[in-house]
Amino acid sequence: ATLKLHPNKILPTRWGIKTPVSISYSNNIGTPKYHPGSDILTDANDPDFDISTIQTITEKRTFSTSFKKTSRSTNWFIKRSLDNIDLNFSAKNTKKSNNQILNEIAEEYTTSSNYSYKFGKENYLSPFAFTKDWLFIGSILGEARYYYTPDKFSAKISFVEKDTRKIQRVSPDDTTKSYSFNMDRSFSLNHKFTKSISSNYSKNINSNLDAFRDNKWSLVENMNPGLVKAISEKLTNTYSPDFMRWLSPTLNYNPPYTWNLNIIDPLT
Repeated sequence: ATLKLHPNKILPTRWGIKTPVSISYSNNIGTPKYHPGSDILTDANDPDFDISTIQTITEKRTFSTSFKKTSRSTNWFIKRSLDNIDLNFSAKNTKKSNNQILNEIAEEYTTSSNYSYKFGKENYLSPFAFTKDWLFIGSILGEARYYYTPDKFSAKISFVEKDTRKIQRVSPDDTTKSYSFNMDRSFSLNHKFTKSISSNYSKNINSNLDAFRDNKWSLVENMNPGLVKAISEKLTNTYSPDFMRWLSPTLNYNPPYTWNLNIIDPLT
């Protein structure tokens, strides 16, 4: 079952704000035809046997919501900030059991934010426009455009927290716990210097935030990125001259950089 709500309906339409809310619930039960590891037929009406011990039962609850602005404001500040931000949040709770697992509870929380801004396509200079009537090089220099602002900037940050507790049927007194809290950050900048020269830069950073499990506010308070586990960078440079109709070469230079943290246990 899924329930969808749109609280933004009470807001003025001219604001263009979208805040959909989705709530869903599902319960699936799978019963094997035979007892596991045998050819004995399963009898759901057998009073001496608890059929739930061999069934695969999965119960799932999810909640998700987001914020997005679909219209463009005339206000200078809002047009360059709030209009370009997307916010997302989701929570998932799953309970599971089967012939091997007595009880497994998994909780997952995901929060993300995106920001992107496109600069004006008219932000360029043509310092050699006066040469457009010259022979040979006039058409090349006269039409040359030099863009003084980037083409697009984008950034994204996401937090994913997972907490799992599992109890096996063979050892009901022992609980296996698993926890992870990670942050991913990515940035990209696209700059078209001229019609034929462009450069794109991107960077991705992955951090472990397990140490902040019980004090998440300190992440914001201290601006602590946690334990950085991986960093990757890429710079793509492209040169595509078009000075000849019959010759259109493309030259690319892509220097990548990758770093990963390897932790070696000194006791092993």
